[in-house]
Amino acid sequence: MVDFYKALERTLGFEGGFSDNPNDSGGRTMHGLSEKWFPEAWEDGPPTLSVARLIYREHFWLPLRCNLLNSQNIANELFDTAVNIGLHKAVVILQQSINMLRGDDDVPPLTEDGRIGPLTLKSANEFDNESLEKALFNFMNYMQAARYISLHNRVFLRGWFAHRIGGWVDYE
Repeated sequence: MVDFYKALERTLGFEGGFSDNPNDSGGRTMHGLSEKWFPEAWEDGPPTLSVARLIYREHFWLPLRCNLLNSQNIANELFDTAVNIGLHKAVVILQQSINMLRGDDDVPPLTEDGRIGPLTLKSANEFDNESLEKALFNFMNYMQAARYISLHNRVFLRGWFAHRIGGWVDYE
């Protein structure tokens, strides 16, 4: 069973504490929550860690239905990708990755619509051994890296590649 707190710990390790980089379009950021995208969290000043946990669970983990995934690493990657580039884009990356790696040509491809429905979940859970999970995880990383490169934001590119690309964890 996948664990929200393992995914959150990984993401918070990347997001760090307070940031106010003028090159960041989100503006002031605390625990990865930007003032631009989560103004309600900033009403009384920078959000606390407990507020961040609640927002991450309600705005990312639950809508992504990560609790229905079988792989902690795939859940971690989907969750972290969504935190960094948005729910829709993260799910499209998952769907594209599944479509590219599926071995059965008789199965129709997933619709790459950014919606985490039962077919996307079932398909993700079919990557059910370590080799297949790693392939899916690595392809998702590849797609996330391509997204970062397309943003042409060299200020953050090194950090994204140093921290967000990779990160497979052996949980056994």
